[in-house]
Amino acid sequence: MEEKSVFVIDERFAEAFIQSSHKLMGMPVLPYCSWHKLQLEIIQSPVLLGEPITLANIWQLAKICQTVYPTAAVFPSKNTWFARWSWFLRFRKFNVVQQAKAVSEYLKDHNSGAKLWDTKKSGQAKERDCDDNLDAVSYYLNKTKCSEVEAWMLPLGKLSWYNLMFARMDGAEIHFWTPSDDAAFAAHVEKREAKIEATAQQYAVDGMEIDAARERAKTEYWTEVNKNLGKI
Repeated sequence: MEEKSVFVIDERFAEAFIQSSHKLMGMPVLPYCSWHKLQLEIIQSPVLLGEPITLANIWQLAKICQTVYPTAAVFPSKNTWFARWSWFLRFRKFNVVQQAKAVSEYLKDHNSGAKLWDTKKSGQAKERDCDDNLDAVSYYLNKTKCSEVEAWMLPLGKLSWYNLMFARMDGAEIHFWTPSDDAAFAAHVEKREAKIEATAQQYAVDGMEIDAARERAKTEYWTEVNKNLGKI
């Protein structure tokens, strides 16, 4: 039987350019972009800091992600009894776990960047001397001559992919990690884990507890790898 031809698609690329509409706390939100990210950084949002989030944090995110550059979100005071009651009525019908999942899906949909081969030489990385949002937006503005609004509102994933391609066209050494690389790495991991398990099973036959045997086999494997790489 003849093998059917298929297109090999980088799912990270497809995720960045083929997007869905999203709602957070019942509110429709715009594609997540540099303007939204900057506002979240300014308010020190736990959403970006990797900390536990509340419905109030998700509501702030939703309000910010409805704004269009250069208009920023404005949040009412919560210090009055009326404000606190209004917030309670607004949030009580939402489940924080479900909304947190919606946030994760929303950010993933609009912030899917490329995976690259690490070709940098070892050593201390140069410290960034300007805001990363400004850096990315300015580069895109310079390359496309588009409007300032368009650049700030471009979804983060798209912005990242375009800027990487612009940089490569300018001669930067950028090598994309491809679906073939994913498959080769998965095969390597499978082979590696099988080798470690085989060694562990041999130690177990010699009388060692299996958990200790696996830990010993893993340590020995990575020690050998680091020796071969000149790290030990």
